[in-house]
Amino acid sequence: MNPKITAFVLGILIYCPSLFSQEKTGSKLYLKIYGNYGFLSPGSYTSPSTNSNSGSTTTFTIQKNGLGSGPRFGGGIGVILNDFINIGIDADYLSGSKLTSSSNYVYPSGDTYNYSTEIDQKVLSIIPNVTFRAVATPQYYIYTRLGIAIGLPTIQVKTNNFQHYSSGGNINDDSSRVTSKYTFKVGLGYQAAIGIQFNLSENLRGFVEVVANSLVLYPTKLQDASNVQVHYVNGTMTANYPQSIYIYQYEKTGTYSYVAPPPPVNNTTTYTYVQPQFSMSVNSINIGIGIAYRF
Repeated sequence: MNPKITAFVLGILIYCPSLFSQEKTGSKLYLKIYGNYGFLSPGSYTSPSTNSNSGSTTTFTIQKNGLGSGPRFGGGIGVILNDFINIGIDADYLSGSKLTSSSNYVYPSGDTYNYSTEIDQKVLSIIPNVTFRAVATPQYYIYTRLGIAIGLPTIQVKTNNFQHYSSGGNINDDSSRVTSKYTFKVGLGYQAAIGIQFNLSENLRGFVEVVANSLVLYPTKLQDASNVQVHYVNGTMTANYPQSIYIYQYEKTGTYSYVAPPPPVNNTTTYTYVQPQFSMSVNSINIGIGIAYRF
């Protein structure tokens, strides 16, 4: 090995312990709270647009960001094992941005169909983690953190809006609003962060960090929570259509199937389908701040 490199490495090994040894003595337990914002969501599931209908001219828009974008907040508890390593567990709540998409069909007859979809994302994750201190001084230290993200069963709400305008204006127009809910298995993923923590007082520290989050969710069911369909004549509502509730069950193996609906209940007919399971990726790059209190 090059003598200069050897001397440099030996110098680091000798100098670093002297830095870490300046860590405050006392309790090894600490609490933290934080908030951050996901401004990028690479590879995440986005709100899909509906397909074009035959014979129509279709325009569409799709949400730029995907699941994982938007604000997060949380907290955690940790233990300082030694001058180099902390272990802890965090609870992380994503109250993300709504994902929207839309499609607009225009037929030669002049009839227009407008569709829009919104996904309201809420995800709670429990994250056991390990923090490694890279550089430390009496005033601050730089760290990296790695954790396993466990996404608890959660609900994503999807709302579909539909409007039909006939060629004569608002004559015989139809509209509907369907709100559906996904249910999920427990999801797994990871969290990685790099940050800097600095002294605010004897026991209180602030920190700034960049965080990468990745979580995969597997829906088990999508079920309509409400289905409102309305019919208009010359701008006046004349009747509500009979309700139709759709349930999609997602399985790992099996065959596409359709369960014939039972007799209507309260003017509502329920249709059940079995389809292949698919995944929803919840990824984000976040920038955040927080405070930690050492007892």
